[in-house]
Formats: sequence, structure tokens, C-alpha cells
Amino acid sequence: MSPTFKSLILTTTLLGNASLCAAQLTPQSTTQSPPAGAAATAIHAEHPQERRLSEKIVRENVALARNAYADIHPGYTRFTDVATLDAAWQAILERNQREAGLSVGDFYLEISAVLAQIRCDHTKAELPRDLAKARDTDAAYLPLSWTIVDERALIRSAPEGSPVRAGDEILSIDGRSIDELRTALHPYLPVDGYNDHVRDTEMGASGEFKGGAVDHFGALLWDVPATATLDLESPDGEQWTIQLDRVGFKAWSALNANAGRRNFKDAVSLTRIGDNGAVLRVDTFVNYREPVDVDTIYGPVFEALKSEGRDHLILDLRRNGGGSTEASQGLFSYLISEKRRMKTADIMKTIDHDAYVDYISTWEQRAINPPRFAFRKTDQGEYRLRGMFSDETDRIEPASSRFDGKLTILTSRNNSSGSTNLIATLRAARDVTLIGEKTGGNPAGPTAGTIFFLTLPESNIRLRVPVFRFENNSGPVEDGIGLEPDIAAPDTIDSLREGRDPALEAAIALISDQDD
Repeated sequence: MSPTFKSLILTTTLLGNASLCAAQLTPQSTTQSPPAGAAATAIHAEHPQERRLSEKIVRENVALARNAYADIHPGYTRFTDVATLDAAWQAILERNQREAGLSVGDFYLEISAVLAQIRCDHTKAELPRDLAKARDTDAAYLPLSWTIVDERALIRSAPEGSPVRAGDEILSIDGRSIDELRTALHPYLPVDGYNDHVRDTEMGASGEFKGGAVDHFGALLWDVPATATLDLESPDGEQWTIQLDRVGFKAWSALNANAGRRNFKDAVSLTRIGDNGAVLRVDTFVNYREPVDVDTIYGPVFEALKSEGRDHLILDLRRNGGGSTEASQGLFSYLISEKRRMKTADIMKTIDHDAYVDYISTWEQRAINPPRFAFRKTDQGEYRLRGMFSDETDRIEPASSRFDGKLTILTSRNNSSGSTNLIATLRAARDVTLIGEKTGGNPAGPTAGTIFFLTLPESNIRLRVPVFRFENNSGPVEDGIGLEPDIAAPDTIDSLREGRDPALEAAIALISDQDD
């Protein structure tokens, strides 16, 4: 059967922090990355990031990008006023004029900083293809897995035989303190709305960039020596300095598997707790790389909960940054008792993209020239998709094996896009207790769905331009502010070092209290 008009044009995929991972945000190369043990190479003067762009090319690229975002992006001035954005674009032009052009690396940094000011986590710049390919062998990556907690950098893991250990704290990298790195790199990291607290989650490892921010942007900002110098502090307070050879992207990826590509079908697990409790962990909603019928995953889980008489469910979404609509809507159907929408509207700023057809691409080709009859023009001059053409605003039927017991959701800074949408709409639909950390994302509804990829000529930097703005069926929430947990139970330096899980411990304690 040929696809229906509805499925061809209007089934939008809600992308989040876990959805466009490094392999997507940086164009795929036809050559194979070197094996993990292959020698990485230093960044040099002939490196693709040093390729020079003329003043004219930069000026034309800026004009194209600026106009496209202003015309197409439905949240362009949602959180930042137009004067601020105009000044940011103008600053690139002034630097371009002073320096008679820019290198590709410098232009990428400038563009990324402007896009971050739009405050939309789906709005990002991709490395040009040749630069992305070079990063496979660049000695730009620390041979570690590390994260930032409470504004401090903690090593999670290191290769066997490494002189550093899990639990050691990184005080500085190549002479730059962690505070200095955060100050320098945060301006390049986009967030939804005013959720600046989530930027630290991207510093050490990210599924959105090629490495963490320190690697992805740091190699463009500074001369990165092939041997990194780290100042460290052990859990007992001993301080020392060590040098470590940097590695290429593939070796780094092997150490940071959690920042890589995950598929929904492999990201769902159920753990029983006692006689009547369970933990359902869903680490991603990404269901477009290896798609499955989501009911084949959720169905057996909820049938087991029902047949075993378990009436306390802990839904662990802490590693989930979003993904595909059907995976989040499917889970919603197993957790509601009445027919209900997750979203009440999907809105485009414009349906006229004629000025950009030579530069944009998307997986949903008909979104480039959508039919006027599928939309209703609003009083604000936007275009609201009519319900008959939208899967996003469908009323969702409760599943036959739905869960009607006590629901607790574990939250974290990693939540955004589709996972934040689910948490917000569940909280509006039923009794639920949130435990963990304040989320990212926008519970009122993100700018997301179909993404246009706009390629800038000559620089070959590819920009992501969200097409839709969603309105969530989440009740009264603050636009651009993540959800606060009912019970705060964040990870800490001590809990990570001790291998404890404060949020899960708090949720299990809550079950015990409710059973008493």
C-alpha cells in the first residue's frame, strides 16, 4: 500500500539530545574509521578546519543562514529578542571584514555561538564533511570517560592499564581549569529555553557532537597538543599532574559508548523489585534507525506487570533525551486511563520555502512545499496544521494492559524534547511523583519535529532548522523551564564515587513507605 498523504507529510519525528548523535550530526563518510588502536594524528596547518573562506563567501553564508532562520524557525525569537540576534549575526560580519575572511573552523564556531542564542536544542550546526572525516583520526580526544557533577569534573572510566582511575577528579586540562573550560564552551551549547543547567551534560561526552564539547569545540578554539596535561585529585585529596596521549574519535567512542547511537528496541528493560514493584528503564525513544512496532516492546512488559499484580512502577527516563513520536506516544498509552492527546497543536512559521529549496534537504521532502489546504492560518500569521493531517495531535487510546497503579518517574538533566514532553503530559494526565533532577527540554512544547538541513555553499557547514513548534497538552507550565522534581535526588560526586543511585534509592524508599 502506498503511503497516505498524512504519513508522507505530517508524521513528525521528535528529535532530542539522544536522537541526532555524532554519526548523524557529522555527515557519514564512505571510508572506514581506523581501528581503536590506530595512531591518531595531530591537527596541522593544512587541516580542513584551517581552510580559508573569502570575505564574500562568509558574507553570503551569513545572509543565507540569517534569513532562513528568521523566515522558517518557529521559535526564532521565542526566548531571545530580534535585536540581540541581529547583533550576533552582525558581529560575525564585522569580524569577517576585519580579517578579510575566516577559516572554516572559526566560521563554524561563530555560527554555533549565534545558533545557541536562539535557545532551541534542535538548532545546531554540523561539521563540514571533510572536517568530520578528519576528526576520525585527529588526536583531539581524551582517552577517558568523564562527566561534570556539581561543576566538578569526575572520571567515570579509563582504559585498562591507565594511570588514572574512576573517581579521580580533573582539576584542569592543558592548563585550563574546569571553570575556565565551562565559561569558554557553554556559549556554543544550545539548550531549550532557559535551561542553562543542562550545558554541563555535554562537556565530557555528547551524543549530539563529535565528542564532548571539550573535544568538539575545544579543538577549534585552541591548539590541542597530541599529549594532554591533566591536573588531578584523588578521592582522598592527593593531587598530581599527568600526561596522556590523546586518541582519535573511534577510540574515544569505545570509552564513551553511552554517548553513541542507541535504538529504542535495545533500550527498554524491566527489573522487578520485591513482590509488587518494578523499574522500567527506557533509555531512548529513537525508533527510526532500526524501527519496530513499539507494542511488541511495551506490550509484554505491561502484560507482565498486570499478570504479576505489580502496582508500583518506577519509570526511569534519566538517560532519555527523546526520539521518535510513536515510541513516546506508545508508552503514554500504557500509562493513561482515558483517551487523551499529548499535543494540542503543531505549527509552522511559514509554508513558503521557495527561497531556500536549493539549499535545504530533509527526510520529509513534502514538508518543503506543503499544501496550503492542510493548514489554518492563525491570527499571528503562523500556519497551524489541521488535525486530520497530523499524527502528533491524535487522541491516544489507553492500552488494554495499561498500568493503573502508583507511578514514579526518575528525571535528570538529560531529559529533553520527547522525554520531557512525555513527563509533562503524564503529570497533567494522572498522579505521578517525579524524583531526581530538574529536566531540560520545554514542557510547554519544543520547536522540533521535521528538521530542514540547510547547507551553506563553499563552507559546507550544514545547519539544522526545526520546522514545527508543538504545544503540549501539559496544563499550566513555564515556557522554556525544565520540570522540577517533587523529590530532589541528584547525582553527587560522593554518590558517583561510591556507586550509589540517589534517585532510585529515593524511589524504592517511597514504595516501601507507601506499602507500610
